Amino acid sequence: MIRGILFSFLSAFLSATTVAQVVTSTASSGAGSLRDVAAAAAPNATITFDPSLDGQSILLEGSPITLTKNVNIDASGLSVTVAISGGGDSIFIINNGVNATLTRLTLLDAERAISNDGTTTINQCLLTQNSSDSFAGAILNNATGTLTVRDSTLAQNTAVTSGAAIFSSGILNVLNSTIANNCADLEGAGILCQSGTVFVQQSTISGNKAVTA
Repeated sequence: MIRGILFSFLSAFLSATTVAQVVTSTASSGAGSLRDVAAAAAPNATITFDPSLDGQSILLEGSPITLTKNVNIDASGLSVTVAISGGGDSIFIINNGVNATLTRLTLLDAERAISNDGTTTINQCLLTQNSSDSFAGAILNNATGTLTVRDSTLAQNTAVTSGAAIFSSGILNVLNSTIANNCADLEGAGILCQSGTVFVQQSTISGNKAVTA
């Protein structure tokens, strides 16, 4: 009897956890939203997107989504990727000590789409039309950060000073990716490495422009 009750409870818990890991809404917050699903997900969860969100857009309002637990956010199950807009604010902040993987997302129209202090992989993503009124238009990789950009495109991002696509002070790996047509007013329109290390392999870096360089 007790064993049966425990089994039923565990089954219900696992079922609820599975449901909580699927984004079903394009709303900025609330039930089924990316923000709420990310907050409720267990460590090492994989967050996916309901097929009804195929080709849809998510506009975040109010504040970025801060990732505090290891997580994979994966839109590869959609035939047309979901677009996530920061609405003039950042989209993701990855905390120190967090392992995060973002797969097949379009991140756009953000004031610095990603700020990374953890270990983050950007996989098959498009980051475009992001901007900063200082540095790091699309991605800021801080000193504690390890960032891998794989099979992705960073294009048409802007920064007032430097690092329109990526501004890095940590460990940066760019693999099989394209960084093109980004613009900064001062320097490092594509990538600016303030400190740390940069490794680039089989990637295209072209058409980036530093206006006053």
